[in-house]
Amino acid sequence: MMYIVSGIGIIEKVPQTFECNSGDLVLIASGTRQEFYTAEESVWEKMWCHFTSRQNFYSWLSFADNVDGVLILR
Repeated sequence: MMYIVSGIGIIEKVPQTFECNSGDLVLIASGTRQEFYTAEESVWEKMWCHFTSRQNFYSWLSFADNVDGVLILR
């Protein structure tokens, strides 16, 4: 889980690319292959933690993006 405090970050989960902005909450399912990095000419401040949960946890929430293990709440 990542909370974006400020700036812009990029999450790549082939073949999709997601842009994360200030105020976004990002959940990435366990075992999901992904890369994340700071967007060009940006400073990306984020808070993150790792935890395990049941798969049905994701069905409790409504997300803007939901692509195979990457969930973004805006």
